[in-house]
Amino acid sequence: MAENRDRMNDQKAANSVELINDRTIERLLMGAKALVLVVYAVVIITFIILALGFFLRLIGASPEAPFVEWAYRNTDRAMQPFRGMFPVREIDGRSVFDASLLFAAALYGFIAIGLHALVEYLSTRVRAYQQRVAVAEWEASIELRDDEAPTASMRRPGEA
Repeated sequence: MAENRDRMNDQKAANSVELINDRTIERLLMGAKALVLVVYAVVIITFIILALGFFLRLIGASPEAPFVEWAYRNTDRAMQPFRGMFPVREIDGRSVFDASLLFAAALYGFIAIGLHALVEYLSTRVRAYQQRVAVAEWEASIELRDDEAPTASMRRPGEA
């Protein structure tokens, strides 16, 4: 009898250490997810600005309009590493096809897709750790004797 209690106490201690490690991992994953979400938001905003700049240049929007001026200014900032990769082709008097701008927007789009996949992966990992913690807490709270049958209130979280 005393040996069973010692084993149960050892198991509870092991579960609590494991629970602390799970909580730490969960916090790290949630922090990483938050950081990736911030970067993801910046990349999406940059992609939208580049796409807007591409279409405004393609249709020949007037650079004197305040909105167009703002869009071109922000597009130029995001285009710094890509400037001059491809020749700019003038379609008519004001319309311009800027392949470098299109390439930059496509690259930012692919980066956004990759970041989205990373956010989904981290979300899955966080949910798995949260479920593992819930099950460990449940198991720690239930002390079944060998001959006692589980009741409805003793079912694992998520079981029917």
